[in-house]
Amino acid sequence: MQCVEAKRRRLPAAEPDYLAALPPEIVDDIISRLDIRDVVRTSALSHAWRRRWHSVRGLNLRFKSTAPAAAIASVLKRSAAPIRKLRVRIRRRWIRGAVRWLRLLPRKRVRSLDIDFKVKFGVDEKPSLEPTIFSCVDLTSLSLTSCAVPRPPPSFAGFPRLTKLFLSDITLPRRGGRQLEAMIAASPLLVDLSLSYVRIPLWKKRWFVRGPNLQFLRICTYDDNGCMIGELPQLEEAVIESIPGIRTEDLCKILEGVTHATTLEFDTHLDWFENPPEGFSVKFLNLRSLHLYASLDEMPSTSLVFSILRYAPNLEELEVEVDRDSDRQDLIDTGIVEGFANAQTSDGILPKLRDVLLHGIYCSSNEMWFIKFVLSKARSLELFCVNACPHGIMSYAEACIEMAKYKRASPLARLRPITEGQTPAFTGGGAGLPRRPPAGDRRRHHRLDIRDVIRTSALSHAWRRRWHSIRGLDLDFQSPIPPAAISSVLKRSAAPIRSLRLRIPSRSFRRAVGWLRLLPRERVQSLDLHFAVKFPHDKPNLDASIFSCKELTTLCLYSCIFPPPPQPPSFVGFPKLTKLSLMEIELPPRGERRL
Repeated sequence: MQCVEAKRRRLPAAEPDYLAALPPEIVDDIISRLDIRDVVRTSALSHAWRRRWHSVRGLNLRFKSTAPAAAIASVLKRSAAPIRKLRVRIRRRWIRGAVRWLRLLPRKRVRSLDIDFKVKFGVDEKPSLEPTIFSCVDLTSLSLTSCAVPRPPPSFAGFPRLTKLFLSDITLPRRGGRQLEAMIAASPLLVDLSLSYVRIPLWKKRWFVRGPNLQFLRICTYDDNGCMIGELPQLEEAVIESIPGIRTEDLCKILEGVTHATTLEFDTHLDWFENPPEGFSVKFLNLRSLHLYASLDEMPSTSLVFSILRYAPNLEELEVEVDRDSDRQDLIDTGIVEGFANAQTSDGILPKLRDVLLHGIYCSSNEMWFIKFVLSKARSLELFCVNACPHGIMSYAEACIEMAKYKRASPLARLRPITEGQTPAFTGGGAGLPRRPPAGDRRRHHRLDIRDVIRTSALSHAWRRRWHSIRGLDLDFQSPIPPAAISSVLKRSAAPIRSLRLRIPSRSFRRAVGWLRLLPRERVQSLDLHFAVKFPHDKPNLDASIFSCKELTTLCLYSCIFPPPPQPPSFVGFPKLTKLSLMEIELPPRGERRL
């Protein structure tokens, strides 16, 4: 007995618990900043910490698609309310089990909710969301992707605290447009609204987006779902993309609904219009920055470009991204820009325009006439940046010589050709490219999702184009993204791009060629392309520019037809490639030898 007591006396004293000495509110703040896996692991620290995290308020819960529904439900049951943020990616096999934890959300008072059902884009049968979502009255941010939203219960009175609403690849019930209109109107604090590919079956009646405090609006759809824009007095930025099948008068009403915006991004590809609009009933008096996706060789697109320019007297920055589709050569109309330019006899057009960026041009006669027109009319112009494709109709050198001869209305106007690898940016006063951000800012951008990277442009005027010069970005486009938007991001991103991951729906195969040809100059290091084909015989042909990506270390291709590589010595392989993954790939004749 004396021996046992002697051994106990020789045991070292237990180390003090420094965390226990901290005030409880500081400990709670530390735990709330941890990843959910690390939060749960704190239970193993000591007996006192076994259930310590159960009482921490404001947890940030983020679950990957591999997390079972039972594990998510277990964590939610133990977490204290309110939960600050819940982000879940749900695979198809966990969809049924998701009901377990979806019903827990109202009593946990979740404030930020992001749910993404990982199903194929565009499928008609989407998983139905649990109606208990309408009982989460504490929500300030709601993001839903690839699901069917049910009808709200009669007792639903809106989300009184909601400030951000993002709906992507969503199917609404019949007459769901009016229900969505009512939900938006019943959210008086809503500031940021994004409606991407919202589908309403068998519904063509008009419904309106109205909000007294709405500042940011994005609308993108693959068919006319009846969406119109009502009174938005606080609107600052609007993005309108791809509304096929809409009538001319309805498009005019949509554009007239964003007249309060200071920044407008609009896709003018209106090949389905017989009579494009020639004007509007109101002017865009607040518009300062305009970004257009256009084809200056096609009548509908060009007509709309000139209509918007005529009705934007205070425009200061203009960016036109030319999208020339090789499959639409029959729609090219030579001389249309010259006709529109000659019709603008007034010298009052573009009186305050300072900076212009025109990129992706093929130096066609219409595009050259557009440059000539802007230079001759913009009396306050300071900087005109032009970026041309390497395989244009006219050589780049000849185009530069021709542009240098054009008459300029502004004595301060400078014409700057942008070569490959440069990223133009407007800094005011005609200054050059912005300084490279410090290393700390580059690390922060690398950690962000591409959507959050772009949103840094809204922080301040100095941050507006800061991300353009960040090297080594990770571009992961998993949600439905228009090809024009992908091309725009690639053109603005500084080389090298560390990784590019993209899922391409079938309707975007043709227009994907535009940004695939940008990959060599962006020096992409890791490339993952997934072509979402519906039938095996619909596989698209991969562009041969893939063989010019010499910097590739990882290449993953899914569901496409592999092109034959160029003959030696132009193609000598991928010298830095360490990983190659080819799935459901078709090779050309004798392709196995070349592979």
